[in-house]
Amino acid sequence: MHSYISLDYVKSSRNANLNRFSVSRKREELKQFIRDAEITLKKPKARLAREIIVDLAVFATVGVLANNIISSENSSMLPENTPSAITHLQALPNLPRITIPPAPTESTIIIPPAPSTTQPPPPPAPTTTQVAAAPTTLAPTPPPTVAPVVPAVPQVPIAASPNIAPKPARPDICEILFVWYGWNPQTQTWTGGLHTSHWSDSPLGIVNGQPSAGYYSSPAAVPSQLQQIASSGADCVMVDWLGSGVDNFRTPNAVNAFDANVNQVAWEVFAAAKADNLKVTILVDSYYKNDLTSGDFNNIVTYVQDHFYGPFASEVLQFDGKPLLTFFNSAHLNAPQSNNLDTIRVIGNNNIAISPGWWWLRTPTQYFNAFGGSISDPCVYGYCGAPVPSPDGEITISPSYNDLALYPVGRSSFMQIDPNYSKNFWGEQWSQVIAGAAAGNVKLVVIDSWNEWHELTRIEPGVNNNAPNVAPNSLVTSMQQYVSQTP
Repeated sequence: MHSYISLDYVKSSRNANLNRFSVSRKREELKQFIRDAEITLKKPKARLAREIIVDLAVFATVGVLANNIISSENSSMLPENTPSAITHLQALPNLPRITIPPAPTESTIIIPPAPSTTQPPPPPAPTTTQVAAAPTTLAPTPPPTVAPVVPAVPQVPIAASPNIAPKPARPDICEILFVWYGWNPQTQTWTGGLHTSHWSDSPLGIVNGQPSAGYYSSPAAVPSQLQQIASSGADCVMVDWLGSGVDNFRTPNAVNAFDANVNQVAWEVFAAAKADNLKVTILVDSYYKNDLTSGDFNNIVTYVQDHFYGPFASEVLQFDGKPLLTFFNSAHLNAPQSNNLDTIRVIGNNNIAISPGWWWLRTPTQYFNAFGGSISDPCVYGYCGAPVPSPDGEITISPSYNDLALYPVGRSSFMQIDPNYSKNFWGEQWSQVIAGAAAGNVKLVVIDSWNEWHELTRIEPGVNNNAPNVAPNSLVTSMQQYVSQTP
């Protein structure tokens, strides 16, 4: 704290008088100085002391005098009366005010401040935690807030309201992927190219168009196909599987090299799908050449579990709480339809085998362009009508169908369903999906297919021989729009 001392003094004699002051002077000399200065004693002593102003040079000297004035119990050392002092001092100009730091000597005057009516702030409340001073200023940690005890309010689910229905989860969308393209039987390798496996390699292997990627080999095409499938809006891939290489379960040592290599590509799909956030499931094609016994069925399920569903458990599509395993159009499946490991379903158009109603192709009659051969009435075979969800929530749709080219060379019948996309059969199929999903009746959508080029059910980018002017990517682009509208 700094002390302030003031004195009104005659300018002309200021310096001379200052020289006369000395701490060692006697008290009588100091009394004489006060008389000469005509300091009034009519003011309170404390106030008089606060009004004395001197510069630093006289502070120590006057300090002794002022200290005696303030601390003395009696004022006998001071003149009795100096009535002319007030008039004399008021006529003098004010000297500049100087802030004097207290000196560490016994002669230093410490002037207390004037009394104040304001109470000093209380000391800080003690805390239970002592925090050491930090080099930087830290915001204090607020004390924990203790919430009042309030009775818990039970959460009311949306379904409890009679006017608001719970929003159904968006169904899973799977695209069937065929991995049988491009095997060269001459070299026993995957080379791709026209006339390799399933690229018009036989009369019944004629393809109806050409992919934008060319006549690829499946192992080489799988990585880009998975990326395209994911970008189309699908959640999973249903791999068409031709078994482990054993076509006839009565001769287990006879291995079909082509099927065994397709099996290897199917495994590569499982291994790669995670990178594109896709789930995977197997569609067991009707590759077997004899009726399935319960033992055959169990062998297939065990093989799939050991080589696919076990090693890639986190990537396998779940349906009804278990991994989904499907069989295509299996008239030979005279075996149990479920087990303790998987959800087993048959998908196809066989009225007897499929259960519980996973139909792979249905259409209102106006979308038929032609049919013939053994199919005199497609409605008899269950093809007529809009696709509807199965009782357990599955629905299969396709963009078109056309196997006319296969009829003259071996097939017993044919159908054409919007082969050039002019009737928008694809849009009608999706309208059923969207409506079923909005009603909560659809859990799984199976798209037949990503790349089946023989029957023209593919949506993979490429050229349709029946509609050469349609953009190669049009079906994928439209699917993206339909998926965005599916609740």
